[in-house]
Amino acid sequence: MPKVKDAYKEIEGIIGSDFISDKDFMKTAYSRNVDLAFPDRWADIIVRPQLGNAEITFKVI
Repeated sequence: MPKVKDAYKEIEGIIGSDFISDKDFMKTAYSRNVDLAFPDRWADIIVRPQLGNAEITFKVI
């Protein structure tokens, strides 16, 4: 899990806190498998792109 937290902080530093989340309600909203019995299949981090800002998207990728 420390790798996920490190990645979160690194991405947050690039895009800002308004465009990243690790909250469960966001994970369920963006997950293809919303079965609450299997939360381990959810994404660890949700990153929303900033529309019209290709430079930041490129940095994240």
